[in-house]
Amino acid sequence: MATQPKKVLYVITKSNWGGAQRYVFDMATNISKEGYDVEVVVGGDGVLVEKLHSAGIPVVSLSGLGRDINITKDFSVFFALIKLFRQKKPDIVHLNSSKIGAIGAMAARYARVPTIIFTAHGWAFNEDRNFLSKVFIKCISWFTVIACDKTITVSNYMKSQTAHWPFIKDKIIVIHNGVAETKCLSIQTARLELARIFSNTFPLGKYSDPATVWIGTIAELHHTKSHETAIRSIRMLMNNANGKTFMYAIIGDGDERSRLEKLIIELGLERNVFLLGHVDNAAQYLKAFDIFVLASLSEGLGYVILEAGLVGIPCIATNVGGIPEIIENMVSGILVQPRQPEEITKAINYFVGNKNIREKCAMALQKKVSTEFTIRGMVQATVVTYQ
Repeated sequence: MATQPKKVLYVITKSNWGGAQRYVFDMATNISKEGYDVEVVVGGDGVLVEKLHSAGIPVVSLSGLGRDINITKDFSVFFALIKLFRQKKPDIVHLNSSKIGAIGAMAARYARVPTIIFTAHGWAFNEDRNFLSKVFIKCISWFTVIACDKTITVSNYMKSQTAHWPFIKDKIIVIHNGVAETKCLSIQTARLELARIFSNTFPLGKYSDPATVWIGTIAELHHTKSHETAIRSIRMLMNNANGKTFMYAIIGDGDERSRLEKLIIELGLERNVFLLGHVDNAAQYLKAFDIFVLASLSEGLGYVILEAGLVGIPCIATNVGGIPEIIENMVSGILVQPRQPEEITKAINYFVGNKNIREKCAMALQKKVSTEFTIRGMVQATVVTYQ
């Protein structure tokens, strides 16, 4: 008699397209190849849902599931999850994001799910919050780890932050995120396509000039990504451009958009900094950029650094979270301190003025990502955790 495949139910708070959502998509679409039956539970009806449907992965959208704390809605979600877990009877519930980690772990325990896994993509207490909020969130995070059978952190740095937590010995393991090679457009094609898509924004003639340095990032417009720091660095570059033109394109959307638009106007950068919003399959345009910048205040690991590194784009990123586990300073990229636009300015100028070093850094990063941060490695390590 054939053995029934084990059922994995992935649960994530938001259905937009960020690092955690990318992880859920990659796990869900690859774990089925290992003989698992897969389904995904999400809040909302965003890009993640579309991608999962296209990949043939069943999705359950749970009303009321959102990032912000709402006691009434959260209780409703808790009981809805218990009902769902009892109905679906998963062998494994794999939770993603801080909020659903706590609620989902309690619901899964109550529903007697055999195995409960939580992946921490970034501890929420690392974000800019007041002291009491950080203490509260840290307590919730500790409780989540206690309530789950295993917690996966995506970087060694994240695990090190839990070293003093009581009663969690052997509960936390590190599994780095992995990326697969993606079909990338050539430099010229990527630039022409971006200019075509955003024809009302890009003065294409100017930005096809060889003297223009294309700088880019792909990240949600959220305060933890500190886009303001990178934008201010562009103003500094333009103040001493030495015949160069600097163009900075940010691919991504979020609740910081209106504030960043005002900052761009205030700094007089309307013809240098462009908020392109959400772009489907954004990674295919990475080769449009001469330099990739990530100015985050906190970062679990940094999916976009892996993507940029894999296609050979030189990277400048903040020395936070798990980023130093990907980039070795001045060997495979440049690390800068958060909230320091002058450091980003200096790093960009250094790369622009030293083409050989820029290319060596890009090659070193590409080699590291292609060997140490693979989807196959991530999936196989997670399967071991499930077993």
